[in-house]
Amino acid sequence: MPITMMAKSLDPRTAGLAELGWGGHASAGEAIRLMQQFTDVEVSAQGCFRLNRLARRGEWQAVLDAGGTAAIMDAMKAHPSSAELQEEGLHALGYLLDVGGDAVLEEVRGADGAELLQAAQNQWPEKKFFQYFCSAAVGKLLCAPTAPQASEARRQEAQPEPEPELAPEEDLSLPYSFAPGGGGGGTRRLLPPVHI
Repeated sequence: MPITMMAKSLDPRTAGLAELGWGGHASAGEAIRLMQQFTDVEVSAQGCFRLNRLARRGEWQAVLDAGGTAAIMDAMKAHPSSAELQEEGLHALGYLLDVGGDAVLEEVRGADGAELLQAAQNQWPEKKFFQYFCSAAVGKLLCAPTAPQASEARRQEAQPEPEPELAPEEDLSLPYSFAPGGGGGGTRRLLPPVHI
């Protein structure tokens, strides 16, 4: 283990995060509690890291239920100059946006998530991978329909469209009729319409 990792794991503020297991609600809730209790950049970065890993290990619903989206955004807002925290927060937030559905989209939109991500993106233009993930997350926030738009679209999709009715006076005949032509090749020649 590198010396910096050992030093971080011996720090009493972050030792709680290091001791947490991977099990669902308790771990997500405990990580968020520690992030709220110790608001310094190291604990916040490790908390975002933990929430990201929990979500990616299949515990994303536990992270959402514990208030992980708000905790991640609060940490990103509190420490805008920490590249490590911004990157961990972005990865966690991006993943939760992917799997969380409309509720997460609305929560992030309501907390000015697009502005938060754009500010993080502007902070480190040289980090191409970071730029890619920021752009993808901002695109989801700006391009996905809002909850009222999505519910209206679902309502319209559920209603079948009525069949168009043809007016009885409408002439549906072709202007020309086709007739088999003479001469063996089965060619057809265009004949003028026949009126009876």
